[in-house]
Parts: sequence; C-alpha cells; structure tokens
Amino acid sequence: WSKVYKDVRGTYTDDRYERDDKGNFVPARDLEYYKNWFINPTQTRDSIYERVISNRVFIQAQPWDRNGVVGTVNGGVGLDLHTYSQFRLDSYLNGKYEKVGKSSYFVYGSVEGKIKKYVDWGADAKFYPSGYRGGDVSFGANLALTGYIRKRPLILEGRFRMETRSPDYWQENLFSNHYVWLTPLRKENETRFEVAFRVPDYAFEVGVWQGIVTDKIYYGADSQIAQDNGSVSVTSVYARKDFRIAGLHLDHKVLLQWSTNHRVIPVPLVSAFLSYYYEFWAVRNVLRV
Repeated sequence: WSKVYKDVRGTYTDDRYERDDKGNFVPARDLEYYKNWFINPTQTRDSIYERVISNRVFIQAQPWDRNGVVGTVNGGVGLDLHTYSQFRLDSYLNGKYEKVGKSSYFVYGSVEGKIKKYVDWGADAKFYPSGYRGGDVSFGANLALTGYIRKRPLILEGRFRMETRSPDYWQENLFSNHYVWLTPLRKENETRFEVAFRVPDYAFEVGVWQGIVTDKIYYGADSQIAQDNGSVSVTSVYARKDFRIAGLHLDHKVLLQWSTNHRVIPVPLVSAFLSYYYEFWAVRNVLRV
C-alpha cells in the first residue's frame, strides 16, 4: 500500500502601475498587454489551488527467476482524490473560495522480463473505468537488444506508448482577472514510437521518435484555451556525444524537430545542449565536486 500527497498553489500579482524614481506608483499609459479585466480594473491578484491524494494497493509476483523471461508481474488498484479551488463570482457572496472535489479510481499492471544479458522487455497498462477521468487508458511496451563487441555493449532500444487522456481541470475551468473560460473539451489521443541506439562505453547515443496527437489541447497566441480537430505529427531526431578528459566533461546533444502544425504544437527546428564542467575529488573516495 502506498499513499502520495501533492499540494500545488499558484499566486500571480500584477499592478497596472509603475514606480517612479521615488518609489511611488504612477499609472501606466497605453497598457494593452491584457485586453480584459474581469475582476479588478486596476490590479491583478489571482490564486489557484490544487491537491491530489493518491492511494494505491498493489502486489508484485515473481513467477520464476527474477531475471527470467517473465521476471516480475505487478498489478494493483488506485484511488485519486482531487481538490481544486479558485476565485468565482459567488466568492463575493460567500466571502471565501469554494473547493471542488473529484475522485478517480484506476487499475494498473505491468510485466518485465529478460533473456540472459541480451534481451530486456516490459509492458504496462493503466485504465480508469468510470467517473472522473473515466475512459482514460494508457499502455506501452519496451524492448532492448544488447550485443557485445570486445565485451563492450551496443544497445538498440525501442519504446511504444498509446494514451487516451482527459483534459486537465484548469483547461476546462478557469476564472481569473484576464482569462475566463468554462469549456468542455474532448479527450486527447496520443501515440508515440521511439528508437534509440546507445554505446555506453563511448558516451554516444542517437535516436528518433515519432508522435501523433489527435484532438490536441493547446493555448493559442492570445493565451486562450483551444482544441484542434485533427491530428498533429511531431518528429524528433537527436544525437548525443560526451567527451571526458581527466576531470573535464564536455557534453553535447543536438535535436532536430518537425511539426505538421506549428499553430498547435510549435517546436524549434534545431536546438542544442552543451554542458562543460570540471569534476574532481574534494576528499579522496568520499566527496566529489
């Protein structure tokens, strides 16, 4: 049995003024960044609150050898208790923020196994039968093939994931000073394939993944919530190569991405990650910085 508690609070404050050299507030002129002021015409203070308590009961079975073809089988049920709170018009009458409670329950399972040191595989699934998030489902699989040249491993790995997920609470319900919506949205459907080739001893990796999303929920250029009516495909290709000279680390990664609809899923065509740092022993075999 396990229990997970998450508490998220967000507060945003914005004044329609600026300070002068003496620190006094001066009304800002020609301020058009926000076109709508639903609550307060002079200043903004928005707060939202979200809490999730997740309870799970699970079991793990080992049919045969833990390192066998079917090593472990996991399964369980879970109950998530969601609480949301934000400002509403009736908060003027009540004098406080009202909380909205929702509950969702799910079943999940997974299986893992391997064939000696050459094959590792796994599969998992999660399903919400009914209620809040009812009908959501996620299942995936992974397979890794390992070969050796002069005892150095070469790893070819593939992953697959398919999900049907409900919109987030805040994507359907929001009342703030600048943005208000109460919009029922459809579920998103996403399918992703990923293939990667790694040579750990040489810190080298290349990979490609392809994702297809249907009924994607996104925020438009005006920051309003919107939902696409079709499918969007995103393709990514990356390469990583790290070098190490004594304690000097030179890490490099380059990513290329393409989207069939940049209005819905905008991605940069080329991005790079470079990390250079020096690592050494502050205390031999005790502390490394």
